[in-house]
Amino acid sequence: MSRRLVPLTTVVALVFFSAVGGVGCKKKAKDDAAGGSSSSSSSAAAPRKNVTEDEKANAYIECSNKFASRAYEAKDRYLSWVDAKKGVTGKEKIVYGTYKLNGDVAKDCRAKIDAVKNGPSMPELEQAGEHLTAALETLAPLLVEASEYYGKQGYKQDGFAKGKELHPKLMAAFDAFTAADDEMGVQLGAMEDKRLEQQLAELKTHPDQIPYLHTLVIFTGKKLVGMASGVDDITTIDAAAFEAALIEYANAVDGLAAYAKAHRNQGGDQVIGFATGAAVGVAKQGGLLLKRIKDKRPWSSGDKVMINGGNPGMVDGHPAAVVRAYNDMINASNRL
Repeated sequence: MSRRLVPLTTVVALVFFSAVGGVGCKKKAKDDAAGGSSSSSSSAAAPRKNVTEDEKANAYIECSNKFASRAYEAKDRYLSWVDAKKGVTGKEKIVYGTYKLNGDVAKDCRAKIDAVKNGPSMPELEQAGEHLTAALETLAPLLVEASEYYGKQGYKQDGFAKGKELHPKLMAAFDAFTAADDEMGVQLGAMEDKRLEQQLAELKTHPDQIPYLHTLVIFTGKKLVGMASGVDDITTIDAAAFEAALIEYANAVDGLAAYAKAHRNQGGDQVIGFATGAAVGVAKQGGLLLKRIKDKRPWSSGDKVMINGGNPGMVDGHPAAVVRAYNDMINASNRL
């Protein structure tokens, strides 16, 4: 299963903007070495004072960005060789195991959220954050246990007995995480949509149109990728609506590129590479997906190997490839 877009992803890349001017960077935590996490390792930190709404939201964003993508990768890896309903049979010819989460949920999620709890009241976001954190706290140690069990080939000693015991626990934890991540995505998506719309309104009449056109690329790109995010069956995508969104996005990219080239000495040089590179990549993958939908072209055997192996983002024209291109575009935007 490909991960739906976290409106910031994604892995997910949520972008917050300054009141006036160009695109601002979201805070991005550095990946730690692969490992498990436990809430017991968290050291209590005193809640911060005078926390702003943006600072509070960013704590939840950082938590999601830090763990969600890896959790989906772990799920994809596990289900690439285990049937979700049947579970481990003991007759598997290939055993891939699963992945651990990167980092410590207690330190990189629970502690950060606790530190901003005195900020503005945001009950729906806070509830979603609690659900996501709790789900990760349950999933993380199970992934450590499963990863070590399969990685050290413990199944050869016990005939998959522990694997069979772990399966229902893993599936329940994966399901709880997915539901919590979807809930978080709804909250963060609504926040970002509101922020983007406000930003566009503020920048539309600004003499320098680069910030406006840049923001428009992000906004229209988010709408486009949102239609593909998390989709496994491409026949469920409304081709006409997706094509309209693709045209809107492509026009925004072309508009930014044209303006930047015509105003090289007024800051255009800084965004030309973005407008003609990473931003175009989203349109390219969107176009390939649209063509695949219209042609009703099935996945090739090679495509299926990548998809079933947990790498759908590497398959041209796959919804996950559109999401991946969007996340690459957001990362490129954040480097400007």
